[in-house]
Amino acid sequence: MTFAAGNFSFRGLAAAGVRRVFVFACLFLAGLCMTGQEIGHAQDVVAVLSSEGGPYRQALEGFRESMGRAVPVIILAKTAPEFDPAVKVAVLFGARASLAKYPPRIARIYCMAPGVFWDDAGDRKTEVFIQMAPQPLVLLSKLKEIQPAMRKLAVFWISQSMESYFESLHEAAGRLDIKLMIKRLETAEKLPEGLRSLPEVPDAIWLPPDPALVTATTFVTLKDFSISNKISFYAPTDGLVEKGALASVSVSFMEIGRAAAKAAALLIEGKKPGNPVYPEKIDVTLNMSIAKDIDFVFRKETVRGADYVLP
Repeated sequence: MTFAAGNFSFRGLAAAGVRRVFVFACLFLAGLCMTGQEIGHAQDVVAVLSSEGGPYRQALEGFRESMGRAVPVIILAKTAPEFDPAVKVAVLFGARASLAKYPPRIARIYCMAPGVFWDDAGDRKTEVFIQMAPQPLVLLSKLKEIQPAMRKLAVFWISQSMESYFESLHEAAGRLDIKLMIKRLETAEKLPEGLRSLPEVPDAIWLPPDPALVTATTFVTLKDFSISNKISFYAPTDGLVEKGALASVSVSFMEIGRAAAKAAALLIEGKKPGNPVYPEKIDVTLNMSIAKDIDFVFRKETVRGADYVLP
């Protein structure tokens, strides 16, 4: 098994303006860009954004669209947000918003905070977590549609918050006859060692939306490994497909907002949504150039059914 690494400029990538690239690793930093509040009239639900960053605004757009009515919005300032007594539900976009303090009476919906270990956050009856990854069985089924011959899938992860997801991923893999080679790393810097220690060459690698793992360096490491060994590399966002992954099976920020709206509507009615909540609509993006580099041929039906196909 060969191993290759390459040079990479994170500054150059950022300057290119690639949408959604490495956003998982940047979600925690996004809360540092703080503004004031833009609170509308009192309602039973309020949206709290960590900052005015593009991903949060996209999610907010999907949330408002699905709610079908105006929703007050708070852009976090240095002080804790204040809420009207009528507020029953707070929809929290980003890690900073998720980690702020809220009155116990207010139900909380966590969005776009994959590194927050929500299980110990408080009363599970009043908390809902919106996943940034597709439901495990849906994810693996889509990967099998793209690559029917896939039997061995390697996955690396770091954050404790991802643990329950990988438990479900194991169960789904068993149903689809996929051998998972899951390795938990101590740090992102351990990825090259993790790749070298794989017991056998996998058919594919999937990079999860783990904020501790998704960095410029780890992306290039996985991309180079994929090309050197002629194996598929699946990314968590379409932006990373633009930068050199073979394909992605992902959830858009708009769809995360829509899922949060559905959960909020249930909480307002006094009902308990499932936990975690998986967004329903999944986007598939393909990179034809990378397919040629690794001698991978997409089936015609896969190309026809994809949401985005990059040349």
